[in-house]
Amino acid sequence: MKALTRWSAILSFAIGGALAVPVLNGNLSASALTEEQVVQKLRTVPVFTIAVQQNNQQVPLPLTYEVKKPPANQNTSTPATTEKVPGIRFFYSQTDAQAFLADLKKKNPSLPNTAKIMPVPLSRVYQQIQETRKKKISLIIDLEPSKQQVEAAAALLRQQGQQVDQTKIGTPLFLALGGKDKVPMRIKQDNQEVIPLFFNKQELQSVVDQIKKDKPAEAGTIEIVPFLSLETIIYGWTNASDAEFDKQVPFFKELAPLLVLVPSQDALDYARSVLPQQAPAPAGQQQPKAPTGSSGASQLTPAKK
Repeated sequence: MKALTRWSAILSFAIGGALAVPVLNGNLSASALTEEQVVQKLRTVPVFTIAVQQNNQQVPLPLTYEVKKPPANQNTSTPATTEKVPGIRFFYSQTDAQAFLADLKKKNPSLPNTAKIMPVPLSRVYQQIQETRKKKISLIIDLEPSKQQVEAAAALLRQQGQQVDQTKIGTPLFLALGGKDKVPMRIKQDNQEVIPLFFNKQELQSVVDQIKKDKPAEAGTIEIVPFLSLETIIYGWTNASDAEFDKQVPFFKELAPLLVLVPSQDALDYARSVLPQQAPAPAGQQQPKAPTGSSGASQLTPAKK
């Protein structure tokens, strides 16, 4: 709660000045972020996986995914086959991770008693995905968006009159707009203006509600909207030369350096509560055969239009 109060104070200050200035001013760099810049932006975001103890440390529990394999000759009527691929599942919500672990224990009585929820920085998962692609390792990195936040984003989109397929939302991020021009709310961070993107719509709502109390004259101009998915943002950060992406998201290049991720306070609190008790191993470390998971990994690629 203290953290949310701090955010409301900072954003309230932003409404007084920065909100009146349009974000798209043409003066920002249009180049892609460096690898280190992307890692820094992702480092403060915790994700959660199922881990078991091995050699006195917690290591991610591998799952087996069944993935459709298209026929070698696309012009034949040969049906697609499936192949089993190892993978690791991560959750943005510790609640979703706990539910998945409980389900695993029911379906797999042989699951080690040491299995527990382990927080991992999203930056580490991102780096593992890059290494997997570079070395062409057959490993699925499955990132599960928060079910609650996907539903929240879908509800907002329906209020705008859009037809919504929740399976295509990706990992939603929420943005506060304000002022007569409805521009993104910004804050001062390290003497630089940035745009905070919240993983948790309810937490942003609490911040906005406090701002409305503090500045009732501005209350009618503030609204919460779903922004681009996290997958789309990461793709944009790392693919500045993609002309097709520029056409689909023409404003992204100018916004890219300003975007800051604000993880759920509940996720941060949970991660801090368990991290001192655990010594996480690298996310990609392989383990013995483990329970089977579902297919449909969410990779860090642009959202489909």
